[in-house]
Amino acid sequence: MKNNIFLLRQIVFVLFAMLSTSTVKAGCCTLTNVPINPMSPDRTDIYIGQSNMVELQFRNDKVTGTVEVFPEPPLTINNRKSNTSCAIEGGVWARNGVFISNDDSVVVVHEFSGSNDSLNFYNTQTCKKLNEIDISNSTWNIKESEISVAKQGNKQANKPTIYQLDAFCKPVKLITKPINRKK
Repeated sequence: MKNNIFLLRQIVFVLFAMLSTSTVKAGCCTLTNVPINPMSPDRTDIYIGQSNMVELQFRNDKVTGTVEVFPEPPLTINNRKSNTSCAIEGGVWARNGVFISNDDSVVVVHEFSGSNDSLNFYNTQTCKKLNEIDISNSTWNIKESEISVAKQGNKQANKPTIYQLDAFCKPVKLITKPINRKK
């Protein structure tokens, strides 16, 4: 009888460990690009992007034609889930560099000024800056829960730095070993 209870406990422990691991994997943060478009064809002073629960508003002083960057702060975040609104006073934002997390809790924006470029992570309820990845003089790509950054002019430019997003959308830099090639 004692052996059966011990065996049952081990089985339960193993099952719990397996379920816990799969829950963490399933709960990982993924990012989706948010299309940013004029409020309406005749209102190009405000550009809007939306997800299920969040609306992003960018201001634009140029009132004719389309724009690819927004140099006029603020970026306003309206969170319909928490019924809150906040503003980010930042640099210049790229129109095609706006991403939102699968749970609408984090927005990632490509922000730049002068020679500095970064991917900045913000809380969608408070606009608090959570994280930043320097992408100055780099090419970069976001694909779901992975961000790759390749420095230009680097001898290892063909080997990008990879960041994996954890369950809270925090970028974790993956360490890779250099490839030794025989010449």
